[in-house]
Amino acid sequence: MDGRRRWTPEQGIKRLLRSSIHGPRSRRACDSCRVRKCDLMSPCSSCVAAQLDCTFTAPVRKRGPRPRHCVPLNDTPASPTALAPSPDSLSNYSQNESAVEDVVMGSPREETGMVTITTELQHQLGVEVDGLQRILLHCSAVFLDKLYPLEPLVHPTALPQTCREMYQRLRDPRQAHHHRHLVELAQIAALCAKTLIVLPREVTESEPHWAAAFYQASRQALARLGDRDLEHPTVDSIVARYYQSGYLHHQGKASTSWIVLGEAIRMADVLDLHREPATLEPDPWARELRRRVFWILFTADRSASCLMRRPASFRVDASDEINTLFPDEEAFDHPGTGVSPLVGFNLNTRLWRTADQLLREIRSLHLQRRETSLDEAHIRALYLSFETCLDSAPRALHPPAIFETVPLPPRLAIQCANLHISFQCLRIKCLYALEALYRDHACPTWSHAAVCLKKIELAREMLQIIRWVSIDSLKVNGESCVEKLRIAGAALLEVINHDEDAALISRARTQLDTFIHILAELNSKAVDELAGEAG
Repeated sequence: MDGRRRWTPEQGIKRLLRSSIHGPRSRRACDSCRVRKCDLMSPCSSCVAAQLDCTFTAPVRKRGPRPRHCVPLNDTPASPTALAPSPDSLSNYSQNESAVEDVVMGSPREETGMVTITTELQHQLGVEVDGLQRILLHCSAVFLDKLYPLEPLVHPTALPQTCREMYQRLRDPRQAHHHRHLVELAQIAALCAKTLIVLPREVTESEPHWAAAFYQASRQALARLGDRDLEHPTVDSIVARYYQSGYLHHQGKASTSWIVLGEAIRMADVLDLHREPATLEPDPWARELRRRVFWILFTADRSASCLMRRPASFRVDASDEINTLFPDEEAFDHPGTGVSPLVGFNLNTRLWRTADQLLREIRSLHLQRRETSLDEAHIRALYLSFETCLDSAPRALHPPAIFETVPLPPRLAIQCANLHISFQCLRIKCLYALEALYRDHACPTWSHAAVCLKKIELAREMLQIIRWVSIDSLKVNGESCVEKLRIAGAALLEVINHDEDAALISRARTQLDTFIHILAELNSKAVDELAGEAG
């Protein structure tokens, strides 16, 4: 605890009902009220109403106009930044006159806020500024090596430079007075939190509480921006929220993660990320980042809808409403002789988009029941498009034949695990949807035995993928991968509980035991529930 008193809602109501003349008055506004009217009470009414800590710790400034901390253009670093927009793309912030002033001119509140957040972060980590820089650089290196293929939302070559520039601002807080510096802090802190929660052993001398410390720093940085960040969102602040959502999901807080993800999606809607802008961004990286952010949010939204039965947040009812291009696979990533991480990223995006089109069409026909005739040709075309969407994958991203044992580099194995486990999971979901559709329309369908055999076959193929990519690759993919394994396990459990053929039950039980063992190795909370139902 920091020793400051936090007011409960009940205390706040009583405090607000009392007349301000009955309490002591300060001679200056509190820290939070420097941007709005303060009644000079201790605590003031505004802080009580907002349930904020009312403090008077900010240094007293001299009377007169505030100094304008402008950064000379000739002093601006020439190297690209990984997360901040280029000077040409500052128009993202200039939605109105006040927003422009906040970006270009110095803001004492933001300067003080960044110093407060980073000082608390250093205290939590037990390091000085130099030690914090080493942690930032180490986390960014681990992220680029292992997690970047799954979440390529930072400039791969400029991220280390951005961490060094942040280090310079921490050494001289007077440089940290831009709106985008707080956004940068929120992004990098969230990226470090995600890296530390997923790969704690990869970061030397890391402590278990470091991930939470970085996450809190990221949330506090966005909170300092207040409503302005919501009224005038930027792609960069969306990226920060996406990494925060990933951290929460890996912690097992699926509901909280979905709420934070939904906020990022609504901000993307405000920016119309699902459409290519009429006027292209002058900065090539800004154009590329828009596309990557939209498609990763689209995939995450459809994944939450499919795996956790959440309502889809992107209300896109027709595929032609999305005209955002897929990310460039070569422009910003130079893998040498290997496969660009964006190749697998785009394949995963196409997989979820084609599956979404098929499932959405099935859902629409399912709601109509027998009121309309079933267009089997259209359904068949969508299904074939889904089943063949990975055929164009390069050889490195294709599973080997059963008799082959081809070890994969860790970075590629992580991406292959995500891609092919998702594919098998979606095949199971589509099988359920098609079976229900044909049953509702009284159409000839597969026999019960054929459906059970298909479920067992898809589960077996998923186990082959797991043997190919290794358990460690599944761990990096986190709770979303666990949910996909649970869906396969639930399909096998259904065969065991509702089929009478002893041979089918025996085969399904053998595979289910393997899934339970894998879930146990992943330290998933799902294993107890699944094992209990199977026993």
